[in-house]
Parts: sequence; structure tokens; C-alpha cells
Amino acid sequence: MKDDSVFKDEIFGPVLAITTYRNFEQVIEDANDTNAGLSSYIFSENLTEVMTATERLKFGEVYANCEAEEVVNGYHAGWRESGLGGADGIHGFEDYYNTTVSYISY
Repeated sequence: MKDDSVFKDEIFGPVLAITTYRNFEQVIEDANDTNAGLSSYIFSENLTEVMTATERLKFGEVYANCEAEEVVNGYHAGWRESGLGGADGIHGFEDYYNTTVSYISY
């Protein structure tokens, strides 16, 4: 991938890094060549590329042919040096309560 920081660093702001490719295998490798891993996006009319990307991209979220339309109760987490874990919706409550399972024969 290009060595430009816009392709390597986790940038929060109105920035869109766009590049073209000739080899799909290379684009997956380039996309994963970062220490960040919160969200990734793929726009393609090729369903095989979309499904391959969702399996091989090393990011907590992969958006395909859409913008960040995260489900409120969905799990939200990043990989590597991104994100703090899945603290959205019901997943956020799991860190704050204890569960007890009781087995009673009566």
C-alpha cells in the first residue's frame, strides 16, 4: 500500500482515502497493513469480492456498499490498536453485572 499516512494511520475526521487496484488479493493485503482496525469499507458490485473482504479484512467492522449504519444494539469493537471493545447496547451492560445460575431439584 502507499506509504502515505492517510492509508496507514487511524484518522478521525472528514477524510476519504481512495485508491484503485488491479489485483484484489493485493488490496486486501494493503488494507490490512495498518496498526488500526476499527472500521473498513468496501464498495463493489462484485458479491464475491464483498464476501471475501468481509472474511479477510482484519477490522472489527466491515461495511459493504453502505456508510456506517451501525446497529444500536450491535457489537461494536476494533482490532489491534483500535476501539475499546463492544460497549454498545446489551453488550455494554455485560461488564457491569454478575450472572448467577441456580440448579434446584425440588
